[in-house]
Amino acid sequence: QELVWVEDQQIFSDALKAHLQQRTAYDVEYRLKNKSGEIVWVRSRGSAIWNSQGEAIRMAGYIQDISDRKEAEAENRRINEYYQAITQRVNEAIIVLDAHGKIGFWNPAAMETFGFSREEAMGMDLHALIAPQRYHEDAYKGLADYFCSGTGPAMGKTVELYGLHKQGHEFPIELSLASIKRGE
Repeated sequence: QELVWVEDQQIFSDALKAHLQQRTAYDVEYRLKNKSGEIVWVRSRGSAIWNSQGEAIRMAGYIQDISDRKEAEAENRRINEYYQAITQRVNEAIIVLDAHGKIGFWNPAAMETFGFSREEAMGMDLHALIAPQRYHEDAYKGLADYFCSGTGPAMGKTVELYGLHKQGHEFPIELSLASIKRGE
């Protein structure tokens, strides 16, 4: 246990005790010092070998270096926090649709602009929620074309039209569409 990083000793100890006392799965991630003194993340999995009296006599398992994965997870968190901070602070409504044309992201400026809370907007049909009825036919056709071909007539352009507020009044908006596929 002296090789286990001081901040992770309790996690390591608790997982081992739970396995030995309750015979739960032993699968824990923690940091330890390697032979060169560097701190590395590891995943330790294993199982005690029990004798006929039900006593643990040794452990069998493995320890895997997961430092690269932990570093990638931390970088992903930093990137997500950065973009989250941007989208939460801009004065422009940012709305993202999922693969089914439903609202999958709704920032505070969208709430301010259209009057719907994030909870009210998430998972809803975008056009039914904030587009005046006269735009629906073209909007649904454009969305269907986009899902089939990956392009659409308004993609990459800024278009002036009207939006629909929660309270029922229309107001002028500038709509800019961009296509971003996951992994880009």
